Parts: sequence; structure tokens; C-alpha cells
Amino acid sequence: MKIRILLLVAAGICCMGASRPGIGAVEPYFGENYEKMQAVARQYDQKYHEGIKITGTPDYIARIRAALDLIEARDSRNWYFVRKNIRRITLNGHSGMDIGGGRMTSAAGGNEAVEALAGGVVHEAWHRELYLMGRPWRGREAETFCLRKQNEILGRLDSALLDIDEMLRSEYWEVDYWSRQW
Repeated sequence: MKIRILLLVAAGICCMGASRPGIGAVEPYFGENYEKMQAVARQYDQKYHEGIKITGTPDYIARIRAALDLIEARDSRNWYFVRKNIRRITLNGHSGMDIGGGRMTSAAGGNEAVEALAGGVVHEAWHRELYLMGRPWRGREAETFCLRKQNEILGRLDSALLDIDEMLRSEYWEVDYWSRQW
């Protein structure tokens, strides 16, 4: 159970695919499932926080806002990358990141700690930053980098650090977005 929770919260939201920057097209990875994802998002409230659109239940929105506030208060460098790379955070049944569009989906609708949510947001922001820099943004190397950034913010929040080696052994990034249970 502990490993499942770590996978859910820690890596949480590992990359769905990439659309080309500057192109307003629908994320190609979603394919015919794009409408299904949009229908899920339409069920929820929408609020903005520091320019980031948050879609979800009122509790989810409040917890994501608190996570964003923690990042801003405790880690200005990672806050810069969050503001640069995350445009939208949506509660969804699957966790992932549209690298090209800066749209993050999260299945973290339960009782995850705000610190863990903050770690997940930082993790995804760095995936997009890697993509924009032309570096590998998915796979073992990218996950290692993003998990280290996630641990960086978790440490600044006095939260438990992730066991990166354990996370990497699971190869969670290989699970298809629509098959994810986190």
C-alpha cells in the first residue's frame, strides 16, 4: 500500500505526451479520449490562482492553492519554474502532463498531504522545462531528474523524502496514461 501511495503522490503525474509548442491543436496523445477528459473537467469548479487555472472539487482547489502557496513561500526557484511551465491543473481519474500545453492532470482527489501535492506540481513543472530545453523529458533519466527536484521541494517543506531508487524500480512512467490508477 505504501508503494502505491508513493506512486500516486510522488511521481503522480508523469507525462502524457507532447503537443508542439505554439500550436493550438488538441493534445495528440489524448486522441479520441480528449472529449472524455474534457467532460470530466466540466463537472468541476474552476478557479485561478496566480494565473494557473485549477479545475476540481472545492476541496481539491483549496488544497492545490495551498500547495502552490507553499512552493511560492519556501522555494522561489521552483516557484519560478511552476509559474513558467504549469498553466492548468485539473482533477482527473488519471495523472499526467501535457508537456506542450502546460496542462497537468491529477488523480490526487483524496487525502494527500498538501506538501505531497506541492512535490507533484514541481515534478511536472520540471518535465515541461526539460521538454522546452530540448532535453529528454520522459524515461528513466528525466524521471530521476524530476524526482530529485521533487525531493528538493519536499525537503524545503520538511516533508518525508521519496525513495528515488524504489520509485525508479517501478518504471511507473511506462504505464499508459489511460491505464493509470494514480
